[in-house]
Amino acid sequence: MLRGTRSNYDPSGADVRSVEKGNHVVLALPDAMPLEGGLQLSAGGRLVGGIGVSGVQSSQDGVIAKAGADLLAR
Repeated sequence: MLRGTRSNYDPSGADVRSVEKGNHVVLALPDAMPLEGGLQLSAGGRLVGGIGVSGVQSSQDGVIAKAGADLLAR
């Protein structure tokens, strides 16, 4: 769901769940789309990259992205 930086970062699925609960303000964020499947990668408390997955159901994209991030964290 992220483009650029966001200081209070949550995984992209958090925004999807927010919209599902009726918080539609997230739909007005510039350059953003509330879809699951994107995660920031950090090391030593610093942003070092990101991982994004698309191609199956949005919730499945999120699971696959987390699996990739977990593998890189080993």
